[in-house]
Amino acid sequence: MRIVVYADGSRKPEGGVVYGYIVTSNDNWVHYERNELHGGTANMAEYAACAAALSWILTHCGGDEVELRIDSELLYNHVRGTSRSRSKNLVPWLKIITTLISNMSGVGITLTIKKIPSSTNLAHRVVSAVPGSEDTASELADRESSVNESEFSDHHYW
Repeated sequence: MRIVVYADGSRKPEGGVVYGYIVTSNDNWVHYERNELHGGTANMAEYAACAAALSWILTHCGGDEVELRIDSELLYNHVRGTSRSRSKNLVPWLKIITTLISNMSGVGITLTIKKIPSSTNLAHRVVSAVPGSEDTASELADRESSVNESEFSDHHYW
């Protein structure tokens, strides 16, 4: 089965940060999570979203092909190893993320991480949603089908 997971984090207008992710399978919304990170930065929220998504993937997607889509250039470059984190706040998150990634192959998960434009990150809907309101799976599937795959850069993990 091919799973696509979108992860995003952001600063809330009233202060604080929020992160979340959406799991899709065959263009259907399978699972989502939204949480607040108290005392964090927007970058920490991006990393927390990635870690939470990877943890869910590791627990629920054994033997699957999984594509994780993120819009943070900083996170994407840190995960690929093309730049190093100098932030003492991000290093612990990066260690969690790299540990989760290294555990994927042990349960038969083929993971691809793609950098996508913010405008196509479906997790932004979860992150920016007013608590108590939800998009429908069909609205997400419509948005997913309109995404231009050529806009993505990717990185594969085995």
